[in-house]
Amino acid sequence: MNMLEALLVAQAHRDGRAQRSSAFRHRHFVEAPMVIVPWHLGAEPFTFAAIAYGSHPETFTLVVPGEPRDRQLLFPLALKLARWFNERFEAPWELRNTLTRGTWSFELAPTAPQVWVPNEGAVTVLGKLGRRLAYLPTEERPGGPPAADPDLVRFGRHLMFLARNASRAGQQLVLAATTVAAANWATEQTVGERANLAALDAWIEPPTGVHGFDAACAVEELSAGPLPPPSIERDVADLVEAFNEARRRGDRQAEESVHAEVRAIYTALSETAWQLTWRVMERERKWPEEPRFVAPRWASDIEEYSSHMAWMNGPAGGRRRTRQTVPQAIRLRASAESERAAVEAQEAISDPLHLIPLLLDHRAVEGTLVEYDATHREVKRGKRNASRVPVVTLLTNQPCLIPVGKELWWTEYPDRVRVVVERVERDESSLETRVVLKVMEHLDDADHMRLAPQPLCFTQFSTRVPWRTRVSDTIPWSHQPPGGEYDPADVEEVVQ
Repeated sequence: MNMLEALLVAQAHRDGRAQRSSAFRHRHFVEAPMVIVPWHLGAEPFTFAAIAYGSHPETFTLVVPGEPRDRQLLFPLALKLARWFNERFEAPWELRNTLTRGTWSFELAPTAPQVWVPNEGAVTVLGKLGRRLAYLPTEERPGGPPAADPDLVRFGRHLMFLARNASRAGQQLVLAATTVAAANWATEQTVGERANLAALDAWIEPPTGVHGFDAACAVEELSAGPLPPPSIERDVADLVEAFNEARRRGDRQAEESVHAEVRAIYTALSETAWQLTWRVMERERKWPEEPRFVAPRWASDIEEYSSHMAWMNGPAGGRRRTRQTVPQAIRLRASAESERAAVEAQEAISDPLHLIPLLLDHRAVEGTLVEYDATHREVKRGKRNASRVPVVTLLTNQPCLIPVGKELWWTEYPDRVRVVVERVERDESSLETRVVLKVMEHLDDADHMRLAPQPLCFTQFSTRVPWRTRVSDTIPWSHQPPGGEYDPADVEEVVQ
């Protein structure tokens, strides 16, 4: 916890409500998202006990199979959900355009769909459901299971794509209400307590005259899924047993009566989760979207979506391998770490509230430009001839403890203009500090400092994506199975 977060938590305790920790909304919101609230029982994670879905805050459709482990009950309801989802999820692809970059032509959708869920647990449930459905056979096989409807399989492959894409830092195709709210508000809750959507929302908007702590205590038993509260889960488990017993007896009336009880329970649970999810969405929508980096990230999301749809409609039909080889896992891990670092830098340098702790921790410096020597020349290390090295002098009324030689990046060009701290001079009489910086990269961009709005800010964060070396196809000895070389046949055949 940095100093700003500590201050905001103290203010939240004093005022009895959460404090805003971001000046902007760092995610793009579409006008009509799809909202899905899944529920499951702990005994079987690769299915669902109920799912509420829709695109309107006032109403939703609820499917409850009764016995989630019975595919004859589950799949017809899942098919109903699948057809609703597939139609909306694939709608932007119908408006795609063909673009050409050099000799490469590709299809790109004009926008992308967006799915909202109450929390990260819901993403996990949907991903596991997708894994179950994505590889079902769609044709009858001798001695095999019944053929599944192609729409159901297609739905599963869409869910698998969303679940995998959800791990990308800064992605906006699937958003969890708890994650969006927690990223923008400070409360005196622990990380675990902030995962409860009802309690977090109670801190952000407590009833009039009620302290946020008391408001959260009053609703902390409410669940937004994917598991019901323990007491309700036990009741549901008992009802499922009664449902199965009625089916074994052939008692249709008792079966429908128990199913109605189960449905009533999940209706009440879903109404709470539904209202909370839309409440978070509408509240965050009122904040301005961060103008510099959100739009490019959304464009990247559209490309990811378009690539997925092209793969779905290609010869592979959307089939993907279930596990990566060791080189693939290394490349994916490196890519994920680079993306996470870039998004962290983007949010830090583009939001004034996020910059405050960097300035307080001396990981950034902000000041007025008092001198810009564009003619300064010197011989850089490893060179023989002198080259231009502009010298920037900032004046700030704050102490600066950034060490000499530290690399910083100008927030206007955080992927290009790199500077090095040359001197830090503190004037004790005026309590002002002069920070002298040398520009090391992209001098032409640095020349814009003379006309840039003041003050200028330099931080340790860069949005530059590091260059990655090629990963060898040779498997390290630490990742080879005992007794022999790694056999590619041990992993499913590569589809993509």
